[in-house]
Amino acid sequence: MGFLNRFKAFFSRTPKRALRTILPELDSLKDSLASIAGLRDPLVGIVELMNIVSKWHDRGLSELISGFERVNYGQHDLTIMSLRSLNDNFAVAGRNYTNTAPFGQKVTAKDVYLGNIFGLNTLSVESWQKCSKDEPGYDFSGGLNCHQVVSRQARQFVGQNANQMINIIKELRAVR
Repeated sequence: MGFLNRFKAFFSRTPKRALRTILPELDSLKDSLASIAGLRDPLVGIVELMNIVSKWHDRGLSELISGFERVNYGQHDLTIMSLRSLNDNFAVAGRNYTNTAPFGQKVTAKDVYLGNIFGLNTLSVESWQKCSKDEPGYDFSGGLNCHQVVSRQARQFVGQNANQMINIIKELRAVR
């Protein structure tokens, strides 16, 4: 890195300050994600996950990413990569094809759709919650009924996405 690039990078610390400013919010998000991942009812968990993450998806990290890109001469590559990855995770677990709540609206069990697995219809979480947990319905491999299959789908979605975001936030916390 040449002298001019180092000089620019030294005096352009605004993105680092912006990251430090939102780190407490990201830590709070991380704590919320950890508690959601530990919920007993995955159908409640997926709605909570999408509600919390949708707020971040609406807000986005594009400005912060652009700020780091403007002053990056190689020293912020990992930070930019982590921020992009977190922003991508917000898109996956935020407002997407599974979550039909409009921009800025609170996500409810009426807005999140699951199913389309093992021949099951795609229904709202609210509909799946009304299904009896003891109702035999279909007999899937392992003797699971419809409610159990959709609950497993929700549990996997929550676990995978929450853990990825938690790990990325930990990486961002380590940035100096």
